[in-house]
Formats: sequence, structure tokens, C-alpha cells
Amino acid sequence: MKDFERICCQNFVEANGYAYFSNWFYNGMFMVEIETGRTIFLGDFGGEKSCGIRIHEEIFLKNEKIYFCPGRGGHVHIYDLEDHSMKSISIRKNSTEFFVTANVILKDEHIYFIPKQEGISIRKLDLKSLNVSEESKSFKPQGMILAENKEVFPALWLVEKEQIELADFFSWKQLYHKMWYSFLPTGRWLLKYAEGKNEIEKVPLIVLNEAALKNYLCYVREEALREKIISEKSNRLNIQDYLEYIMRKDNFKYDGLNGSCRVGLRVWESFSDTFQRAL
Repeated sequence: MKDFERICCQNFVEANGYAYFSNWFYNGMFMVEIETGRTIFLGDFGGEKSCGIRIHEEIFLKNEKIYFCPGRGGHVHIYDLEDHSMKSISIRKNSTEFFVTANVILKDEHIYFIPKQEGISIRKLDLKSLNVSEESKSFKPQGMILAENKEVFPALWLVEKEQIELADFFSWKQLYHKMWYSFLPTGRWLLKYAEGKNEIEKVPLIVLNEAALKNYLCYVREEALREKIISEKSNRLNIQDYLEYIMRKDNFKYDGLNGSCRVGLRVWESFSDTFQRAL
């Protein structure tokens, strides 16, 4: 499966029977009904490239708000479960600053973002004011390191048996008594495991607004072409994708407005009714 067809994540949060996450292989937010695999594409995350990979690394739920913490992206995105609004806060000094997050530390009402790069300051987000400030690289914030605060899946031997690709980068969650959940990195599947069983159940992700997602992915592929993410070997965007794009380019109007607006925003607005019904 090509990267732009995958729906999966490194980590997710559960609320009211639904899993929410940032897609691993491109910029997109999804909500999945845990018991059925019914999936809704909720739109993109503002301020980030549509074809960006690993935009968010860590995610947590606090006071009915989902916090998407940046990995390779430059923003914290805060999704409000009550009014379905999204806030975007940049942690970079400017749009060109190269800041990749190595660790996220949560302490009381602050989030600390530790950079991978040398010589770059630590960023601190105040959860009340939503103001971002800087700390020196030598500063040692205390608190909960989100990457280290995860449950250990009790049947790693099954993961090895199933030969799940990229399994080391994805997390399992125990949502109900002895029931564990994750998402298959290489496709559109929800993984379920009941403790004591000798198998991992795979539930297909059925996208309820598939047409909207396909329209958005046309935009993602177009951006990938502009970014020159093209290779004969890479799954990101192959030569055949490029040729198909060239053949349809003259007639291609992915959003009906000659590409003059953000598809993700239109999807978010157009499918608000679908989202409300799913809840």
C-alpha cells in the first residue's frame, strides 16, 4: 500500500468510544469508532504541509481537549471535543526554523518540547494562556515524559509472529479490561487483542466520507509533486502517480475552485454534520 493511502498513527487517544489521531504518513486527522472500524476524515492540521510525514509524535487528552504534540511539525494543535474547534500554536520562532521534537514533557499546566538539534532552545507552552516561551538547552524540566509513560503490550511475541512492519514505532493502548488496541502501520486496519488469546484481530477501517478523503489526497499528491517527493522505489509517490497526474492535470479541479482554498478546511466544514451524527 502506498503511503498516501494509509490510515494509521503512532499513538491515539480514546473518547466516548472513538479513537482520535494524527495520520502518520500525511497531514490528516481521523476519528475511528473502536468497535466497528467506521472512520471519518476530519480534515487537515493548519500550518503544516499536507504531504508531511510524522507531523505529530505524542498525543494526550486533558479537560476534554486533545493535544497533538509536534514531531516533525511546527505546531501544537488542540482539538476541543465539546465544540469541535481546533487551535494551532506555533512553537517555532519562524516558519523556516528547523525544530524537530525529541521529547515532550508534561508538568502541571505546561508542556515542554525538547529539540533534537544542538544549540536550539527548549520551548514551553502554557496550557492556560497558550503562550510559548523559551528555556535554555541546559534547562532540565521535570515532569512526565510522554514517550516513557505508555503501557507495555503483553504479547510482543504475537507482533513478531505477525511480522508487523514498523511495529516498534507504534503504541498499543488498553482501553477496556484486558482489551488492547492499535493501528496497523502498513494499511487501513484497527488491531485488537484480548489477553489470553493467541491471535491479533484485524478490523478494516471503513471511511464514511471516502469521496472527501480522495479529493483531499489529490491535493496531497499535487503538493508532494511540488516538493519533488518522487521515486521509483519510494512508496511516497511513484512514477506512475506522476504520469497519471500529468495526464489529468488540465482537467483537474480538486476543490471546484481551481485550488484557491484549503481542501482540509472545506472538508472540516462540509462534514460537520457527519461528525455530529457519528458522535
